[in-house]
Amino acid sequence: AVGKTTGVAHTLYKVRDTYESYFDPETGKPFKSVMDLKEGDFRNFNEVYYYHDKKMLLSSKSGKKEIKNEIFDIVSAFYHLRKSLSNLKAGDKVVIHTYFNDSPWDLVVRFKGIETIKTDLGKISCMKFKPVVEKGSFEDEESLDIWISNDNNRIPVRIKMKLFVGSFKTDLTQYSGLVY
Repeated sequence: AVGKTTGVAHTLYKVRDTYESYFDPETGKPFKSVMDLKEGDFRNFNEVYYYHDKKMLLSSKSGKKEIKNEIFDIVSAFYHLRKSLSNLKAGDKVVIHTYFNDSPWDLVVRFKGIETIKTDLGKISCMKFKPVVEKGSFEDEESLDIWISNDNNRIPVRIKMKLFVGSFKTDLTQYSGLVY
C-alpha cells in the first residue's frame, strides 16, 4: 500500500508512505511486514517478522515481543477482514488484532450498511465500513470510510479520508482476473 502527495500538496509537504505485507495466502497470517514512512522531515521505518507458532514477533525497532492472539499487520488485516464479512448487520463491529506503529493495536471496523455508489465503472452495490483510526494522523477517530463490493469478490471500491490538511478520495478504476 502506497500513499503519496501530488501537486501543490507535494510541493508544500512531501508524503511517501509505504506499507508492505508478506503473508500466507491460505491463512492470511503475515510472515513479514514493512512500514516506511516519509512525511516532510519525519521518517519512520520498521520491519517486523511474525513467528505465529512461537507466539512472538521480532521488530527491527524494539526487538522480540510476545503475542497472545492471532495478529496481523495493517495490510494483511484488511485482507483478513474481507473473509470476515458474512452475516453482518448495520452497527456490527469487527475487531482484528494488529501490530501497527510498533505496538499491538485492535483495529475496530464498524459496518455501516449496504450502499450503492456511483463510480467510473458504473453503479456498484457496496458494504460501507468505518474503521476507528488513530487520532493525530486523521481529523478524528471516524475520518475514514471504506466501500467494499457487496459480492463474493469483496474488492475495495472506494476509500475516503479526512485529514488535518484536507481530504483524500480514491476509487477503483479498473480490475481484471476476478474469481467471481
